[in-house]
Amino acid sequence: MKIIELLRLWEQGYTQREIAASVNCSKSTVAGLQKRLQEIGLSYEAAKGMTDEAVTKLAYPAFRGGRPAKNEPISIMGVYVFTTYYLMKLIAGFKTRR
Repeated sequence: MKIIELLRLWEQGYTQREIAASVNCSKSTVAGLQKRLQEIGLSYEAAKGMTDEAVTKLAYPAFRGGRPAKNEPISIMGVYVFTTYYLMKLIAGFKTRR
C-alpha cells in the first residue's frame, strides 16, 4: 500500500474514489487510512521523508504482517471432546499411581 502517495493525493484534494484507483485499493481502505492518519496527525510533509515501512508502522502499529485470524466461535462439541480427553488422561494417571 502506498500510504505516502495516498497522503499526497488526499492533501491535493482528490476524492477517495480517485485515490483508491491511483494506489490500487478499495475506497473503504482509503477511508480507513485517512481516519487513522488523521488520528495520528501524519501529513504528507512529515511522511515524505520517511520510508514506506516506517509510515506503515505508524498507520498500523499492531500489524505484524499477514492477515489476522478470525475469532472462531467456541464449539460445544470441541469443548466436550477437549474436556473428555483431559479427564480421561487425569483418571488414567490416578489409576496408575495406586
